Amino acid sequence: MNLLLIGCGNIGSELLKIWVSNKTFDTLVVVQPSMSQASDFLDTPAVRFVESFKHIPNDFRPDLLVLAIKPQMFNTLMPEITIHVKNYIVVSLLSGISIAALQSAVKPNTKIVRLMPNVAIKSGLSVNLTCSNNNFMSADIVAIEKVFAVSGKIFWLQQEELLDILTPISGSGPAYFFLLAEILSQAARRSGIDDILARELAQQVLIGSASLAATSTDFEALRDSVTSKGGITEAALKVMIPGFNFILDESLKKASQRLRELEHEDRS
Repeated sequence: MNLLLIGCGNIGSELLKIWVSNKTFDTLVVVQPSMSQASDFLDTPAVRFVESFKHIPNDFRPDLLVLAIKPQMFNTLMPEITIHVKNYIVVSLLSGISIAALQSAVKPNTKIVRLMPNVAIKSGLSVNLTCSNNNFMSADIVAIEKVFAVSGKIFWLQQEELLDILTPISGSGPAYFFLLAEILSQAARRSGIDDILARELAQQVLIGSASLAATSTDFEALRDSVTSKGGITEAALKVMIPGFNFILDESLKKASQRLRELEHEDRS
């Protein structure tokens, strides 16, 4: 598998590290004008950084072209990228740039995938929301799975609009989890223990709980297993649930609204 990576910022560099670690590719060329990440991969001969498209080796034939640029750069760079799009799959990591917009910039029969990861890509446990155009075949899905499954779990969606609908859950969700860790550690500190112990306590509560959630899809049953009738957990949940449901619902609505605003800004 040969890969062409356009852009090596936060997400691009994390993917590159994972691909190198898992030996996912035979050859990988990175187009990155700043060359800021190149020194990190000097000991990896299969990875080559180039400053522009004209420096891509003539004999290089990628199976996948991965777009990891900023959405604001799409209109500027796409004409140049299009020249180099041959008969291979284009994988876009650009939020707010639709398959239709990508399709209009390349040849009519180009195979296109939109893939939206989250911050857990750093640990290889990302939620990767994925949607393709109608040109995809089973062999293409296998290729995408081979390259991106090392970064986390791939969720194939039949409708592209679900990418935006689910982003406030999958993309922003880790922040809600980290906020809970903050709140629990702050509550622990108020009991009189030191900062380090409070953070470790909160970490272990969430790590242990996540490990249980990983083995069961019945989250209500897991919650019930901690909640004794008339006990202290039940008392806490009676206060928490009504307000928490409302706050989370309103938060997801606000996140969706802001996503639509950002998409409009990116296109304007």
